[in-house]
Amino acid sequence: MSSAASGDKSATSLSQKAYSTIRTLIMKGTYPLGTTLVRGELASQFGMSTVPVAEALARLEAEGLVENRPRVGTIVRVPTPAEIRGQWVVREALEVQAARMFALRANSEERAKLWRLAQEFDLEQERLSGQADADPEALFEHRCRHMHLHLQVAESAGLPELRKAIEMNHVLLFPWMHNRKLYGGTPMPSRWHRDLVEVLCRGNAEEAAEAMRRHVNDRLEVLMRNLEAFLTINLDRMGRVLSGKAVRP
Repeated sequence: MSSAASGDKSATSLSQKAYSTIRTLIMKGTYPLGTTLVRGELASQFGMSTVPVAEALARLEAEGLVENRPRVGTIVRVPTPAEIRGQWVVREALEVQAARMFALRANSEERAKLWRLAQEFDLEQERLSGQADADPEALFEHRCRHMHLHLQVAESAGLPELRKAIEMNHVLLFPWMHNRKLYGGTPMPSRWHRDLVEVLCRGNAEEAAEAMRRHVNDRLEVLMRNLEAFLTINLDRMGRVLSGKAVRP
């Protein structure tokens, strides 16, 4: 391999590392909505130059996780309730189609794998729901397993492009999808994902699609009502973002 090719590969690797790290920190809430992301500070924190950080931020901006504002720079994007509802419509469309195709295409091994994931997730969800002071890192890993379970539906159907689209949608909705307070404290049903997967595994495409539609939209209106109140309460922070006084990580 030439030195130029090696250099290109190294730069790509660093850019991917910066991208993955920033995305994860946004999903965790380490970089809250409205946080200013300064290239130089991030580069120093990650131990790399500003070039891969700039490439990572450009990629995150294209995906809708961050945005550039005049006199502010790059910030973690603050979506409106209408935009979040719109992303939920996208989620329904993507995941209903994934469920339909899973019912038609998944083999017995893939069905058994999805069932195991659903069972493990539901049991862990039940355990964590009873912990008022659950470890934040454990909660984050649990929420990532939830995303993985939903991605597995499309993956088992042999649709990598659909899987990728669902992953991006989950990342954009991550802060809201897993916020207990926004659901009014209502716990998730104990067999919530096992009941869904049971229908998907029967092999009836329309039943699978309808089960996923109900699953995706369950408690959505409760979420949206509380979300609008949440964003109203946080208008002061949003105002500081717009005026160029957002906080740094």
